[in-house]
Amino acid sequence: MSVRRIKKSTLLVSIILLLGLWACNPSVVTPTATLIPVSPTFTQTATAPAPTALFATISPSPMPPRLLIPMITSDAVQVERWKDYETSLAKTILSFVSPEHVLCEWDILGRSDSGRDVYVWALCAAVGTSGINSAASVPALIHIERNGAVHSIEIPGDGTAYAKDTVRMFPAEVRDKFDLYNSGRAGELEKHLEWRRTHLGEPPLIVLSPTPTSNPTPTE
Repeated sequence: MSVRRIKKSTLLVSIILLLGLWACNPSVVTPTATLIPVSPTFTQTATAPAPTALFATISPSPMPPRLLIPMITSDAVQVERWKDYETSLAKTILSFVSPEHVLCEWDILGRSDSGRDVYVWALCAAVGTSGINSAASVPALIHIERNGAVHSIEIPGDGTAYAKDTVRMFPAEVRDKFDLYNSGRAGELEKHLEWRRTHLGEPPLIVLSPTPTSNPTPTE
């Protein structure tokens, strides 16, 4: 056996012995890489205020002013003849219903210089034992006689005729009051009308308004 062959055999035996020693001694730990966690990066954001602090910084807005209804009280003749006024309004506004089945409420919005024309906003409803069947809320022009009796009543047409008729029938200061009846006043009239449905014979609100003005006798 040559020297080179002996060295190879010796090297092989040495490797086998080392492997055996490593297997029999588990305490020998193979070095491993240590992982160091990276600290998270935080972005600073605005902190939401606590509920109490939030409400403390908000000042409550003032309540919007209530609209004053520029209602004109009826005169003595109108108070005395309120049933005639109601019947005439019913016949014009709800002409398809028998007037004895109609109740009306109205506000006086102005008068002409002659006193022969009275501008009102009227709400008329056909009522029955089960409630209100149909209703209409419209401006109306009442033409009256010298003695205060109703001569005739006009109301604006429907659709495109409405705007043209209101300009023809009512002065600007009266038309400016129409919006009041889209912001609550019509609801007040309706509530009183519904109450009258179960209290037949009771007058409309216009009669229950403050003391009527002196009778403005219409001129010629």
